[in-house]
Amino acid sequence: MARPRQQRPPPLPDVPRATVPDAATQRAVTAIITAIQSIIQFLRPYVQPEPWRYLLYETTWADYPSTSSFLRCAHRKDAMGRVHLRGLTQRSGGSQNVIGVLPVNYRPSEIAVFMQYDSAAGYGRVDVYPDGRVIYGGAAGAVDVSLDGISFDTEA
Repeated sequence: MARPRQQRPPPLPDVPRATVPDAATQRAVTAIITAIQSIIQFLRPYVQPEPWRYLLYETTWADYPSTSSFLRCAHRKDAMGRVHLRGLTQRSGGSQNVIGVLPVNYRPSEIAVFMQYDSAAGYGRVDVYPDGRVIYGGAAGAVDVSLDGISFDTEA
């Protein structure tokens, strides 16, 4: 079962309540609405995904130039414990294949392998290791790699 986040969600917005002409029916409707709002308030921390956290890069890797409208590379865990990656990263040159490292609790229990878009060959391989390394397996030199769509279950 997912653990609730430490931050409290914002309160539900105030909306006009349904009204009916009969007082007894109105009390029942109000009780039902109040119960539903309480259930939603209780469940909200368990179903809202975490905020995106930016990926910590290694050496020659970085976000695609900030002058573009592409997403920065980031990760987050959903309520079911599944990690999602997104964004476009760029290697300025060389052959360093470790894009970055994911923090503890955001790592798979086994190597996870994904075919992803890269600007050198049109596709490349991205592996996520149990020690948190996100590794690009493709052409050497300058290359852009998308992490969009990568998701996997965590070790814990």
